[in-house]
Amino acid sequence: MLFGWVYAISISGFGCKACLDKFLFMRYFFTMIKKRFHIATGLLLLVLTLLNTANVFGAKMTNDDVIKLVKAGMSEELIISVIAKSEAAFDTSTDAVITLSKKGVSQKIISAMITPP
Repeated sequence: MLFGWVYAISISGFGCKACLDKFLFMRYFFTMIKKRFHIATGLLLLVLTLLNTANVFGAKMTNDDVIKLVKAGMSEELIISVIAKSEAAFDTSTDAVITLSKKGVSQKIISAMITPP
């Protein structure tokens, strides 16, 4: 409503063009800030969600987490580092190790899961 009022005054000759230009610039400026804020907030929420699912906040790492990392294409060195840094709750029974091997987990990674850090 304010925009229409300012525009009507500028057309009728009772306002100044510089005031209208300044108003339009400020409106555009604050609109862009709001859009960038929403984008930044969305990205922050995405990063926090990814960190939470990657067990960065202290959740115990399981066999399923290792399989997810392997399927995501992470390198062996990275996965072994994550295993070494995380609190582990691995199932290292014979059946579980065979399942890990069938799912594509390398023997180095399985060894890192079995050997305590």
